[in-house]
Amino acid sequence: TNTVGAKGNVQLYYQGRVLEADKVTLDRNTNRVYAEGRARMTESNGTVSYADRMELTDDFRTGFIDSLKMDTADRTYMSAPRVERFNGQTTVFENGAYTACEACKDDPTKPPLWQVRAKRIIHQNDEQTIYYEDATLELFGMPVAYLPFFSSPDPSVKRRTGWLMPHYVMKG
Repeated sequence: TNTVGAKGNVQLYYQGRVLEADKVTLDRNTNRVYAEGRARMTESNGTVSYADRMELTDDFRTGFIDSLKMDTADRTYMSAPRVERFNGQTTVFENGAYTACEACKDDPTKPPLWQVRAKRIIHQNDEQTIYYEDATLELFGMPVAYLPFFSSPDPSVKRRTGWLMPHYVMKG
């Protein structure tokens, strides 16, 4: 059938990326990689994506991801039930959430200090910009502002004019 599969602690390495899962199948006819069960992809920049299931092209640049939780090297966090990735440059999070707050160590189910929830979050890597459509800003899990559309620099940008992401500072 021109497919190759592996079960167990599977690890695939490709151009600085590492894909790990309980089960991985490569379909040579379609050049698609299917990863299921505790799927985890580590990008060369340190971003780690966790998912129930990933369906990607064999170069990991395009595909679909179910139940994604992403931790970036810049300590920002994104999640969404469905994500689509295009050419390694554009990532679209459907019904996604974005925050720079770590989960509470005592109770990870507690909402973060702040987060943005949006119908669509579009991360354009080449522009280093994140676009939010039909978004709500939440503080402690409570919606406080509705924004039909806005954008912000992605976490890798150190300086840019426009919307600045809030930072929580505690002086003691």
